[in-house]
Amino acid sequence: PKYHFHDRAGLLTAVATEGFLGLSSALAQVDESDTRRQLAALGAAYIDFGLANPALFELMFAPDHLHRTDPGLVVAQQDAIGQLTSTVQRLTGEALTRLAQS
Repeated sequence: PKYHFHDRAGLLTAVATEGFLGLSSALAQVDESDTRRQLAALGAAYIDFGLANPALFELMFAPDHLHRTDPGLVVAQQDAIGQLTSTVQRLTGEALTRLAQS
């Protein structure tokens, strides 16, 4: 393992990357067309993933133990968190549109 991962942080980074890929996969399974319901379902999927994988979830958000700039980790984080932020942005945009129309 040391040859492949170089150090403990390298190994933990690989594990955390797999965790973010799993979270991203769980979030991608949410199939809801209504933005509010989609956000609620994404939140539930996020919480369910954390409850099902508590140690992994804790590691995923423990940057002191990881190589934070690892390209694979960064992409996996952005993909998982991006699913949540894009839904929030859509919901915000819809709310602003409704306000502008009133």
